[in-house]
Order: sequence, then C-alpha cells, then structure tokens
Amino acid sequence: MRNVLVIAMEAFGSHEELAFSFTYGFPRSAVLIATCVRQWGDSAGLKPHILNLDAIVHRLPAEDRDDQAVTKAVDAAVSGAIRSYDPALICIVSPYTNMADWATRVAVTCRTAKPDAVIITGGPHASFLAPTLLCRTDKPFDAVLLGPAESKLKHLLQNFDRPRWRFQYPGIATRPQLHGFDDDARTNPVSPPSIDYSILDASEVEPDHGAVIMAGRGCPHACPFCLESLYWRQDRITFDTVAGRVREELLGLHRLGVRVYECGDSLLDMRHSKFTAFCDQAFRGLPLDDHFYVLTRLHMLCSRGAQGFRAAGGKAIWVGLETANQNLLTSMGKGEVSFMARDKLAIAKNAGLRVGAFFMFGYPGETHASARETLAFMSDLFEDGFLDYADCSIFVPYPGLPMFSNPEDYGLLPRDPYWSEAPRWSHWGRYNEPPVFDLVDLSREDVFGYWKKAIAIKHAHDIRETSRDAEVQA
Repeated sequence: MRNVLVIAMEAFGSHEELAFSFTYGFPRSAVLIATCVRQWGDSAGLKPHILNLDAIVHRLPAEDRDDQAVTKAVDAAVSGAIRSYDPALICIVSPYTNMADWATRVAVTCRTAKPDAVIITGGPHASFLAPTLLCRTDKPFDAVLLGPAESKLKHLLQNFDRPRWRFQYPGIATRPQLHGFDDDARTNPVSPPSIDYSILDASEVEPDHGAVIMAGRGCPHACPFCLESLYWRQDRITFDTVAGRVREELLGLHRLGVRVYECGDSLLDMRHSKFTAFCDQAFRGLPLDDHFYVLTRLHMLCSRGAQGFRAAGGKAIWVGLETANQNLLTSMGKGEVSFMARDKLAIAKNAGLRVGAFFMFGYPGETHASARETLAFMSDLFEDGFLDYADCSIFVPYPGLPMFSNPEDYGLLPRDPYWSEAPRWSHWGRYNEPPVFDLVDLSREDVFGYWKKAIAIKHAHDIRETSRDAEVQA
C-alpha cells in the first residue's frame, strides 16, 4: 500500500473570539477527500491519512499563538507526518482565501520534505488563481483541481500509476496546461460518496470544533458578493434522495462527539413541497445541537416549512439580511427589503424557531448613513424580539468576482500592500481586521469601525454570547 496524506486547514486566526460565537474547524472537506481516496484509490493501492492542522494550532496556548509559534508547530506537524507516512500523494485542503498563503507554505514544506510526491490542491480560492499558484518558481503544486472536484479526483486516483494520464481530464490545471476557471471546471458528473468518518483518527478531532453539513450544492441566487453560484453549477436539491445521507452523516458526527451547528445549503427552500418530509427523514429523533439551524432566504420562509422543521427537532433558521439600505440590497441582487423583515421573521418565531441573520459592512456603495442604518436595524430587531443570533462580516472582493478584476468600476480603491501583484492573502478575510480597500465614501478603517460596532451589538444581544456571559458570572 502507498499512503495519501490529506492536510486540512480551515483558519489559524488568533482573534476568532471577536467574530464567532460558534467554534468551527472540523475538517469535513478533508474527510470527504479521504473517503474518495479510499473508494477510488484502492485499485492503485492508495490509503488515506488525515492531518488536521487546525487541531495542532488549537492546542497551542492562546498566549503563544503568534505567527512564529504557529509556523513552527505547522512545519513540525507536516514534516512529521511526511516522515511517518512517506506519502505518494499529498492533498492540501484549504477552502478560504485568507488561508491561501498558509496553504502554499505547507505545500513548499511538503515539496522540500518529499520532492517526488504528487501535490495537489483545489477549492474556490485555488480554482480562481490556479495559474498564479502553478507558475511559482518553487513549484509547490503539481495540479489544481478546479471547481467541484469529485470527477477530477476520481480520474487522478484511477490513473495514478499512469503518470502521462493522471491530469488529462477537463478541469485539472497543471503547469503544462495552464487554464482558468471555466465551464469544464464546473462540470462534475460524479456524485460525492457518503463521508466515511471512521477514517478520521480521534486525535485529529477537537471536541469544541463544530461542523457544518451539506445536503446539496449550488445556489440559484447569484449574489454578486458570493462565489458559490460561480464555483458550483446552479442546481436544485433532490430532497427525497439526500435525506438518508444527511441523517447518516449526522449520526457519524454524533458518534465522534462533534457538534453540528447547521445544514448549510443555499438550496433549502421551505416552500418546497418535499421540505417537511426531508426534515422528518433527516432530523427527527436525532440529538441535534441546541442551536442547530438551516439556511434559507427571507422570501422562502413559510409557516408550513417552519413548523415542519421545528416538529422534526430543528432549533433555528438563519437568513442573509446583510443591510437595511434598499439601494445596497438592490445592488446585491437581493429582493428582500428591510420593511418586510419583521413580518417574515415572525413566521419562524411563531413556529417556535430561533432566528439568526447575517449582516455585511463595506459593500460597494456603503456610506456612513447606510452603515448606521444597518446598525440601527440590527439593534431594533434584537430589542423587538425578532432576532436571537447575528453574524457580522466585512465584504471581500474574492478572486473570481468582477470586483476583484475591475475594482475601480465598483468604487473600490485597492490599498497596498494588501492588494497588489502579490496580495497578502492573510488579510483577505471577512472578520477581525480592516478590508483591503477603501470605498468612495468610507475608508477601510471606517468600515472596520462599523463592523466592530455591529460586533458590540451582537455581543450584547446574541443568546450564545449572553448565555456564555451568564455561565462565566455563575
């Protein structure tokens, strides 16, 4: 047997507590890739192993979790795993833009320690910047799997012992075949297998690292600030075929002692005729987390769906309100308007569900007036009993979005050195530091200031925060 090392990294930030009430970091994507290796690499004698770098970093004392200490711990863990497993294939899983520099650093460490290993990556960030990653002089990556990757990974694994054919498949980018994200990248005729959580060693699981599960993929809404509808081909969820897989995954994670906070699809329409049956089959009778929720859209809220989810054991719904300003909502492509919010959110509250909402600051066109309007809106919804949770983010013009390619056309004024020929990707996060641009009417510091005011409102009202404060006082 030959070994495959799947290296997972979600976020190493030392200031997560400022933005998040839930602690994420469970390596679900890495376990899915390892499952694919077990299922499709068996004929080539490939055996998967997972290295969860988030768990390594999380175990460092909080006061010592600076860049130097994290770098030392990550390098030691990666080098040690390569010595232990001597992998023939290394898959680096890092889905977020602000972790791209870390992913590349890890790849360089892997290349130094095991020069003959095949090293691949993928995901949204890598998919939209594949030529940049592949043209580096130190050549850390052999290939980037563009877009949904099951079909590409299956081909690579089944042809692993035929080096000339490993990467000869639409949607796989290499140095000899440099191409960007296109329709071939979105094409993925192979369905993901049911995730095999037995692959994950208990030492790779942090008990407070929660997970997000997915029933389906895609998003029909094409919001211009989001990569989801670009990265995944827009699709419809087949409620009657995925409920069993969702239930199986929830049970598998429960056995590991992992908290599952959400079913995070953008395709869960409560109005769908099969939504209630899906909830019954997927959730009823399971020990769901006290805050377990589904994502939906404001216009998709309906009494029958909300009641069906609650009867099946659901605890909450979340919607993307984003802003109280109608002009910004229109430019975001969202039909929801703030004066409808109370009536719609009341549907969920009347069904016995808690309600969470996402808010965003710094979207192109944001002004002092619109930011203050959103802060007041958020505060009023909490005080009037329509909100129980909130998560607040800062707009990021991710690679792949038109705002990245032509920022000035959207009123974004790039700030060096964060946005340059070689961007510092660690600054391209949605939380905890100013954005990488100024707006026409707001500086990056202004945007960050409004975001921090939103975090203060959240801390004062979000039930996750207030219950935590009560526990500390007790």
